[in-house]
Amino acid sequence: MRVGRILFAGAIAFGCGALLATGAQACGNGKVIFEDKFETLDPGWGKASDRLSVDNGALVIKAEAGTGRWAMSQSDYYQDVAICVDATVVNVPDQNSGFTAIVFWYQDNSNYYEFGYWPAGDIRVNRVSKGRTLFPVRETDVPDLKKGGGQTNSLEVQTVANKATLFVNGTKIAEFNGKPPEGGGLIGLDTYSPKTGGETEARFTNFIVAEPK
Repeated sequence: MRVGRILFAGAIAFGCGALLATGAQACGNGKVIFEDKFETLDPGWGKASDRLSVDNGALVIKAEAGTGRWAMSQSDYYQDVAICVDATVVNVPDQNSGFTAIVFWYQDNSNYYEFGYWPAGDIRVNRVSKGRTLFPVRETDVPDLKKGGGQTNSLEVQTVANKATLFVNGTKIAEFNGKPPEGGGLIGLDTYSPKTGGETEARFTNFIVAEPK
């Protein structure tokens, strides 16, 4: 059973064309708008804590059992962009939980979208609208997704006007029509943990915002 995420007021502080360490295709059309290599923790992600930190070129987010935790970038409000990141669920008590995601079209805690995956191998898009959750893209098994804890998957969301296109490890998975906030929205990274089994730790590298294709 999938675990719903819990929002933290204090926790506020991506398939794929991300630039991999091994060398890969560019994010979006390759023209970078914003990039964070996580050499240090930019305060725009939030205050450093045992739940939010930078380690060896990765943004580390830890979610306690039964809760969700995210970091929202204060770099800008974004409209037509490609958002890319490499995500690794290092510690996950239950592979059917540990949902790890890109947050986009964020207006406030009650209105945003997130595209992510479970280590068991499927993806989903959650839309929170006025505090209630919808699923523009329901759970979908993705053969190209690397399954299990410790595996790195490249996520990309391209948003143009009201359309979002999703990629995993360079493969287009789905596209859907949404309702972006007027004037653009914030973007961020997110993970949550199941109620039992301990915390989930996710590590994010190669965070890039670029022009879409």
